[in-house]
Amino acid sequence: MNLTIYDLIHDYLSAAQSNVQQMKQHFKVDNILLARREGRIPAQGSIPLKYSFHGIGCEFTTSRYTVDVDFNKDGECGGFDTWRLWIFAESQPGHYGALEDQDLIAKELYALEKAGVIAKSGERPSSELYQLKS
Repeated sequence: MNLTIYDLIHDYLSAAQSNVQQMKQHFKVDNILLARREGRIPAQGSIPLKYSFHGIGCEFTTSRYTVDVDFNKDGECGGFDTWRLWIFAESQPGHYGALEDQDLIAKELYALEKAGVIAKSGERPSSELYQLKS
């Protein structure tokens, strides 16, 4: 099975949103980054997925993968970059094949940006992350 960069992006975004939703439900909050900053969520823990906050983001680890996200000003995730996609792909050895190579992911994202499929959000605090264009 040859998975494409589109598959990797879709899977990453799906995993990221699923984990954020799980955190929201577990801690009964709408914005997990704000809740963390207010001390309502510990900096790290297990719920049962493992999580560890950093700066404007959080790394989630499940039995199947690792996904690292940064949050936008509204506390939502949805952006991605080479490094985040690579961490996600590499945490699942063999699943994404050639896309477990960080340089290849960077080239694929560059091509998608040039084609107008993705663009950097330009929105602080995660202005360097790509977003899928509608």
